[in-house]
Amino acid sequence: MVEPISIITAISSGLSLVDKFVDLVRKLRPGDERPHRVQAKQEAAALVVRRDGQVVEKVSAGQLHLNEWDSVRYDALYQRVSSLWNQLNGLYAQLPNISVDEQVRIKQRMETMRKDLCKDFREMVDISEKVLGVPLEDHYSLYSTCQEHQM
Repeated sequence: MVEPISIITAISSGLSLVDKFVDLVRKLRPGDERPHRVQAKQEAAALVVRRDGQVVEKVSAGQLHLNEWDSVRYDALYQRVSSLWNQLNGLYAQLPNISVDEQVRIKQRMETMRKDLCKDFREMVDISEKVLGVPLEDHYSLYSTCQEHQM
């Protein structure tokens, strides 16, 4: 049996990666620099969801729907997104220092990675919402980040 606080920590860590991913995609898309309206973070033994800085949900370890937790699947997804995220972030860091022709090639590669990350992040967020028993709005829906729009 997995410790409920460990589940909250895992979910918080995964959602933090979603935050970073959304930020990077927004930087790559001109005119999409909106701040996050909703953020979910671990605070002690709870996951706290804030909208515009105000607490809208607080899910404690005792409120988790533990029967919805699939640690094997979540851990596999987390490992894959962590690896892809590090690669995507590394390519983004190279963009200012490479030729325009090379930038086109790198951005195409980044777009493929974005699509792969979208699929895996959506599944992670879906698992998280089921376990928390609350919907995660705003950028956690990944709607604007994952729509078919080139970076």
